[in-house]
Amino acid sequence: MKTRMQHVVSLCLTLALALCLALPALAAEPRLGAGDTGTITLSGMEDGAGATAYKVIDVRYDYTADSPEEPAYSWAAEAAAWVETNFPDYIGANGEVTKAYSEAGAEAMKALADKMAAAIRAGGITLGGTPASNNSLTGLAMGSYLILVEGGAKVYSPALVNVVPVWDQATESWTLPEQDLEVTVKASSLTLEKTADKAQAAVGDTVTYTLVAAVPQYPANATNKGYILSDKLPDGLTLGAVTVQGVAADGQETLLTDGTHYTKATEGATRPDAANTPVSFKLEFIYNQISSYSSIKVTYTATVNKDAVVTDGNVNNAYLDYNNDPYGDATWQTVADEKTVYTYGIQVKKTDGADQPLSGAEFTLSTDEEGKDVIDFVGANGVYHKAEASETGAATVAVDGEGNLTLSGLDVGTYYLTETKAPGGYNKLSAPIEITITDAKNANGDAAPDGIVDDEGATTGYVQATVVNTQGFVLPTTGGMGTALFTIAGVVLMGASVLVLALFVRRRSSAK
Repeated sequence: MKTRMQHVVSLCLTLALALCLALPALAAEPRLGAGDTGTITLSGMEDGAGATAYKVIDVRYDYTADSPEEPAYSWAAEAAAWVETNFPDYIGANGEVTKAYSEAGAEAMKALADKMAAAIRAGGITLGGTPASNNSLTGLAMGSYLILVEGGAKVYSPALVNVVPVWDQATESWTLPEQDLEVTVKASSLTLEKTADKAQAAVGDTVTYTLVAAVPQYPANATNKGYILSDKLPDGLTLGAVTVQGVAADGQETLLTDGTHYTKATEGATRPDAANTPVSFKLEFIYNQISSYSSIKVTYTATVNKDAVVTDGNVNNAYLDYNNDPYGDATWQTVADEKTVYTYGIQVKKTDGADQPLSGAEFTLSTDEEGKDVIDFVGANGVYHKAEASETGAATVAVDGEGNLTLSGLDVGTYYLTETKAPGGYNKLSAPIEITITDAKNANGDAAPDGIVDDEGATTGYVQATVVNTQGFVLPTTGGMGTALFTIAGVVLMGASVLVLALFVRRRSSAK
């Protein structure tokens, strides 16, 4: 009995030992299979952009032995010939990836990715690509992938990403990462900011505009590096001098020159959009001459002229046109900004006391109450604009046959309207009329004129003024006595004059 019990215990121990020995095997992760794939999730991509992964390096793996072979990596057959021609240090016998490639730094990898991306787009390398879906590249077999991001408004740089097995010490097995590989794509975001030194101006005033545009970081082997700045001025602004500077990352500014860093065009200049939109000036930059700058700064002046619009303001638009696909077709993206300069006016209605229009009145407009700083105007028939420097203006302006007078091209401020000639049969005003143009809402030039409205409340940009004249002398009377008194007074004065003259003559005769 004792012997039988010993056999039972021995058998149980053996089974327990066997079970313990089997536990690690039962807990081990499944072996890496030939059909196992990885996923790359991309971040930093904007809406409208798409990514494609091109496999350029294969992983040599023995699925029977469940371990990588030596050498572990070899260039994909479609890419090997190109690598041997362009980067011979990176490829060895039978297409193996060399130690020189494995030890290459980030800049070397960047150069390789750049040149290889250009070759793929140019047809120098024929590779099948895996497109991304919702910014994820799925079903990727083990290997190294060149990822190209295209579309959208940003300029994206190519990237090399590895999907390779890793040794799991806990399970003592080779596996692909359980979690997706997360990669942040590198891209240049292009911006354009336009500013003006004033938002309100009169005809003849000069406005200074500044454009600051970011410089894209195109890869060295990019085939499309177009970068153009332009501006479209309205009819009411005349273009002046244009200055271009490159701005370094530390803020240091360097003057750039036409013909070396860019080409300037004015007459017949158009943007590179589908409509070939006309512009007032265009600066087409030579990218390799400006790539070291973080931004470009353009300063230019514009003079408000006689065609300046009063009510809606004078809008000019700046454009940054650039190639957003470094290796593909020469497609263009645009960033735009605008600024508005407002100019104002005065509208006068000349009437009598009964609100009837009067013609024949003439005025001057000055910036001082004494009427010394008179503004010259050009026009006729009651409509005038402030004279430009090249025009011969006149200080006197006249209402039309309906008693209307419009003066345009003025800045905000206080003005004095002085009547120099009254309508026939009416009294001329003895003092100037003070008229103030204010537009507080438009102080920053970001809204239409505010508080300058017509009788119906519509915004016009003109200050309305009604000027009333009275007719002749108006004195109090009581019947005809007033006239009689004047007649008697006249006779008395005449008699006194005769008497004084007679006395003077008599004294002179006596003296002789």
